[in-house]
Amino acid sequence: MAISDYNTSAALNTSLSGINIGEGMSRADVNNAIRQLMADLAAVPGLTSPTVTSAATSYTLSSANSSQMIIFTAATAITVTVAPSLPTNFVCGLVAYGTGQITVSPGSGVTLYEIDSQFKSEARYARLTLFCTEADKFILDGRTAA
Repeated sequence: MAISDYNTSAALNTSLSGINIGEGMSRADVNNAIRQLMADLAAVPGLTSPTVTSAATSYTLSSANSSQMIIFTAATAITVTVAPSLPTNFVCGLVAYGTGQITVSPGSGVTLYEIDSQFKSEARYARLTLFCTEADKFILDGRTAA
């Protein structure tokens, strides 16, 4: 069961992946429900590791990067590839912490938009944000350059 499957009305959450969590539940179900909730939380992308540091000069985004801030420390050019089939509402940040300029490149079948068609980081310490608006369509925002 995913966190997104939980109901925002607390009284309507009476089971957790088939485990009874209603009034009068067994003691064993209390333990099992807590364990299941911990597993569900651990499966939320970006929740357990909101910041990733990478010295790589080539990096392909995956669904695990959703909701993460990726800090690049390389001193040479960095290519970040936007993989196809990332989920809609995927969002992540990219930071040029080293002196290497980040180039965001679309993977096969991916369309990448930026207001000025600039897909590189402007300078050291520039922050970029990438957001998936619909299947394989992404908007890049932030301190970009040609």
